[in-house]
Amino acid sequence: MSDLLYIVWLFPIIFMFHEFEEIIFFESWIKTNKDYLPERYPKIAKCFLSHFESLSVPAFTVAVAEEFLLLSTITVLSVIFNWYQLWFVIFMGYFVHLLAHIVQCCVLRRYIPGIYTAVLSLIYCIYSLCFILDNNLFSTKQIVIWTIIGCIIVITNLAFAHKLAQLFDKQRKRKFLTISKSEISEKIN
Repeated sequence: MSDLLYIVWLFPIIFMFHEFEEIIFFESWIKTNKDYLPERYPKIAKCFLSHFESLSVPAFTVAVAEEFLLLSTITVLSVIFNWYQLWFVIFMGYFVHLLAHIVQCCVLRRYIPGIYTAVLSLIYCIYSLCFILDNNLFSTKQIVIWTIIGCIIVITNLAFAHKLAQLFDKQRKRKFLTISKSEISEKIN
């Protein structure tokens, strides 16, 4: 198997490695920082904090699962049909996502979920990008254009994944309320 295939197949594994840290620590991080964020960054906290406070861990996991399914599908299609440009678009969006975690950590000056695995995942990303550059797989112009497209796709899909997570939570709460009402009715009768 060529080095490029190893790099491509490793991507979903590296992605999940990073996402596991986010899944595990996001709820406790929100609870710990819910007073600090509005005090230090009121405008940013106003936009994002209420969404993340209301998001359950299972719902957040649904968002990650959607992203993983999309990324894995793109990886498989890229290998089967030699569409490495498509894979590279998503890869660069992920690379920028990791850099955003580092910027967030530097701005907040504290731990954020995903920072440790972001740093470790950057080793894979830097190695992969160096391999691509060393082997002249894409031109500089292609890399720039596909990075921009990748960021747009990642941001758009992130918004979609979080809407999906909110729908999951609403459905779960509705189902819970329905079950609770029927249990109460049974106990009364």
